[in-house]
Amino acid sequence: MYFSNIYLFDLKRMETNLPSTFALSLYALIIGINEYAHPDIYNLNGATTDADTISAFLTQTMSIPSSHITNLRNRQATRSAVIEEIRRFASDHRIKEGDPILIYYAGHGAETLAPVGWEAGGPNARIQMLIPYDFVPEEVATESGQGILDKEFNLLLSYIAEEKGDNITVILDCCHSGSGTRSEDSSILTRGLNLPEGYTIFPNLDPVVSSGARGTEIPSRFARAGLASHVLLAACREDQTAKETADGGIFTAALLDAFNKVGINSVTYEDVVSLLQHFGYDQNPQCEGIHRSRKFFNWNYASPYRNALFPVRRENGDEYILEAGEAHGISEGAEFLVYRHRTLYPDPEQSLGTLIAYRTQKFTTTARLADNSPLLDLPGSAFALQTRSGDKPDLRLYTRNGDIWAMLTNIQAVIKRRRILLVEEGEHSDLVLVMLDGEVVFHFSEKISRTYNMIRMPDSVSLDFDRICGIISSAADFYSYLSLGANTGGLASKVEVQCTTLQFQGMSEDLFPVLVPSGENLVKEGVINVCIDDDFIYGFKVTNKSKLALYISVFYFDISDLSITSYYQPNTGSGEGAGGLRPGGDLTIGYGSGGIQPREFFLRPGQEVDVGFVKLFITTIPVDYSFIPQESPFEETRHGGIFPNRSIPVLAWDTIQLTIVQREGSMASTA
Repeated sequence: MYFSNIYLFDLKRMETNLPSTFALSLYALIIGINEYAHPDIYNLNGATTDADTISAFLTQTMSIPSSHITNLRNRQATRSAVIEEIRRFASDHRIKEGDPILIYYAGHGAETLAPVGWEAGGPNARIQMLIPYDFVPEEVATESGQGILDKEFNLLLSYIAEEKGDNITVILDCCHSGSGTRSEDSSILTRGLNLPEGYTIFPNLDPVVSSGARGTEIPSRFARAGLASHVLLAACREDQTAKETADGGIFTAALLDAFNKVGINSVTYEDVVSLLQHFGYDQNPQCEGIHRSRKFFNWNYASPYRNALFPVRRENGDEYILEAGEAHGISEGAEFLVYRHRTLYPDPEQSLGTLIAYRTQKFTTTARLADNSPLLDLPGSAFALQTRSGDKPDLRLYTRNGDIWAMLTNIQAVIKRRRILLVEEGEHSDLVLVMLDGEVVFHFSEKISRTYNMIRMPDSVSLDFDRICGIISSAADFYSYLSLGANTGGLASKVEVQCTTLQFQGMSEDLFPVLVPSGENLVKEGVINVCIDDDFIYGFKVTNKSKLALYISVFYFDISDLSITSYYQPNTGSGEGAGGLRPGGDLTIGYGSGGIQPREFFLRPGQEVDVGFVKLFITTIPVDYSFIPQESPFEETRHGGIFPNRSIPVLAWDTIQLTIVQREGSMASTA
């Protein structure tokens, strides 16, 4: 993930080789339900119209063969039929690895309290569901008549992804509650049900019950599970309602309008959410999934720096406000190029001008033009890309070798977006570069060496400018983000983090392993000791003990190869409360309803100990940290994987950093 200008040519060349979005290999399941069998469920007017319109868009605009599309309408869309058709994707011999798969649903949704014993996000957590044609809104002790639970749905998607790849798109035009059948405008219906008080889910629907239960790396069987299996576009936030008129759903109409205006082949999933922020009706669409930076239906591509382009607006004459600040790692003196659009590959020659940060706040930055520059005539929306670092050093390097020192001096001049210092003493450095047997070796700081008895990174490289420049660029990003923190201790003290081993407790109906936590909390004074010989799988649980909704992003920093892996990032969307962890709520990683893969740890050949850091970024407003993950700059990446309304919001941020020490041996031998 390089941002310096020397890589722009290669990135632009990459763009010309992108595969076509309009591939005839797309397969789809399109579900629309207006009419429900049970008399207590009010019928809708526009769900089948939406489903028909989506099908027509696929066949007419995208030229998808009708044989690739399965349509279920009204009485066809029973619980068993919907589940069977979703399963069918995995066994369809026509679908090849990576072919795009679309599941679209328009109809009612609902939610209810999770039964006792279900891991669903803390006390009073709720299970969400899609409402099939034959749903019965009362307690029924059989699978027939039940909703399609979010946990079931996620397991089905994981099963498909395991067989066909993770190029799966899910679009849900429904909500999970209803405020009555009609709004103040009698022509508008809500696509959600309020279930009767006391309604309970048939316990055997929980995969944990029905199956006998439900370097960091994702265990291979879970590599495409949960939020890695698909990208979800939802019509609204959890606390909002999805609305329809007689002509169809408000969300579906706005979505198709956006496709027709900008072209489905030119936007990412996140772009669509951004385009739909202000379409009205008190609906804020949401986007969820690890791969949400991909272009629609295109699984091979995600922009390397699209999410490092921050919105900017002109304010107070010659001042400009960037929607990014200290929590994003911006410091005073940083420079930005301004662009009219959130382009895939920013070209400096197409920029509108240069801004310089002179005052940073928690989540915004006030900037001014470079000296003697004319005022920028910004459009309604413009975006800024950081091109030069501010006053804060990002990376400190030390070497005694004259050839390496000369090369690092040249690299300083090239990588302007990061402040790289060459220090006079090794004890003040992040990395020490040593020449050994004709190769450049990267030694850790003295603090790491003393504390963990780790001397160097496993890889070495030749004294080649491009190779060293790429590694230094990644190292500057790595240590800049690793050191990022508010240092206030405020929010961090309100968040509890647990790490436990996970146990297999049977298989789901689709033969997918189900995991549950086992054993004590391994977090001891901010350190997690892992013994590799035990061959355990690990999960995490994050609990919000504050009185505010918090937005939590979790990453793993591997100091042995400079990779940064995303463990969890909240869904993107507009509106207060979107993607937040509610007060008292839990986020589970690796098990439960979190939809996130478990992790395992290992040592590279020749290592007896390894160290990594799990870092949580905690904010009180949504912050998109999807620009942080990066792959290793070395040739072989061995380690990686994968709300009350307030007129005045509380603006705060903080971080939690846990050290994971991986050693040879087993827990039993170290007890």
